[in-house]
Amino acid sequence: MPELDTPRDSNGMIIDFLEGIPLPPTPEEFVRQRFLRILHEEYGYGKELMRRELPIRHGRRDMVDQTGHPIRADIVVYTSAAARVNRDQGQIKLVVECKRPTESEGYAQLVSYIFNTSASGGVWFNGSGDADEVSYYRRTLDNTLVPWVGIPRPGESWDAIGRRSKSNLIHPRDVRSLLRRCHNRLHGRGDEGEEEDLTMDMVRVILAKADDEERPGDSPEFYCTAEEYQTPEGRSDVAARIQTLFASVRDANAQVFTESERISVGDRALCDVVIELQAYQILSDTIDSASWDIMGHAYEEYTALYLKKKQGQFFTNRLAIELMVQMVDPGYDDVLLDPAGGSGGFVTAALRHVRQKILASDTNDIGRQRELDRFKTHVFMVDISRRLVKVAKTAMILNGDGHTLMTFGDSLGPYGGLASTIVAQCGQGVPTVILTNPPFAGVGDG
Repeated sequence: MPELDTPRDSNGMIIDFLEGIPLPPTPEEFVRQRFLRILHEEYGYGKELMRRELPIRHGRRDMVDQTGHPIRADIVVYTSAAARVNRDQGQIKLVVECKRPTESEGYAQLVSYIFNTSASGGVWFNGSGDADEVSYYRRTLDNTLVPWVGIPRPGESWDAIGRRSKSNLIHPRDVRSLLRRCHNRLHGRGDEGEEEDLTMDMVRVILAKADDEERPGDSPEFYCTAEEYQTPEGRSDVAARIQTLFASVRDANAQVFTESERISVGDRALCDVVIELQAYQILSDTIDSASWDIMGHAYEEYTALYLKKKQGQFFTNRLAIELMVQMVDPGYDDVLLDPAGGSGGFVTAALRHVRQKILASDTNDIGRQRELDRFKTHVFMVDISRRLVKVAKTAMILNGDGHTLMTFGDSLGPYGGLASTIVAQCGQGVPTVILTNPPFAGVGDG
């Protein structure tokens, strides 16, 4: 499912996003093309404001490297279309460096670009493979380049970043990249040997973000301003807000989360992830099928990639899940149960399948909403791993809700030991559809 993929022609050449011309398919060009799309699709910069591989002048001459070759900025964003046409270095707003493999090298290159132009800031982006690292910088009044919490959209000030209202949040287009960047932020600040713990912290942060979006009012609590990010005290304030959001989710789901559970990474790592997520809205309108599908699929791929195969637990192939759901073809009036739900693959696929059927029907909007609401309250899951129930709850949130019916329990144990929700609403003889991958081995992880 492409999001911001780079198209190629029949000869394998990259089709340039700005001019439509063929370009060699080098790793560097793929990275540059991805960020051009990010600037356009997510930040709102028009193609008429951007150039790729622009020579930077120092005085009247082009800057050159040690070998005498011209130094070119990967991407520049101008303040106007006229400035782009005239290649006016006095009207450059942003510079992006994509080629340098490390942040320190990228920073050094940005300094040379920015201080020879009018640019008020820049970005270092390494979007190759699993790296997907990004850093933002702002040029200060005393001509230094300092880390910042993002870059502005057109017409927006640098100081406005981190203070956007909920109504000004946007849906991410490249969700896979966003989740990878968040994970790498945690990994860069956390314990190298605890990949799985970092992934579960990411699950907790997503739950906190979703809780903030669901709260009334247009002023978010899930944010980090540049001023807060600069000091330990400010980062502590941000972390406290996010911990409070997660605590509300934890307390509302006491069967799954322990009373003392919290986001475990340090304040700076948590702020790094908040910076990546705060510009985006991860929840959608109930019937916005495309947005739900993009977010849900990306999250499920993320957790399957980073959670280890532990204690006999294996994630069922998502293509096999989609095929089985299509073959069974559940409808909105079914009661669906997965008694060994794992990370929620079957229940989320069923939700997507039924939603698509509802939206494709000739029922009116009110009828569609009622059918979807009914099905969401008739999708049940049991798993013996609290860890995976947390993952599944989050997956259901990012696929369109229904997460309250994801329960902890041993479906091979006594019937009376299952959660009261299952016994009361999905008891013996009630489910009309059971979709599952039975537990052949392994034990719960508590």
